[in-house]
Amino acid sequence: MQKWLSNLSNIVKTKGTPFILVCAHSNRTKIIGRFLDTKIDYQHILELSGGINNG
Repeated sequence: MQKWLSNLSNIVKTKGTPFILVCAHSNRTKIIGRFLDTKIDYQHILELSGGINNG
């Protein structure tokens, strides 16, 4: 998890920078988005509705 968060911080430079989470069906993006918002204090997290396969 630490490596993933480190990689994210290399891409999303500040916790206020808007970014989009994408997965196949948007199930994982909801879980990760909620975690990043409530536990890590990221803001402006968006997700591709329905995911790649259903978007």
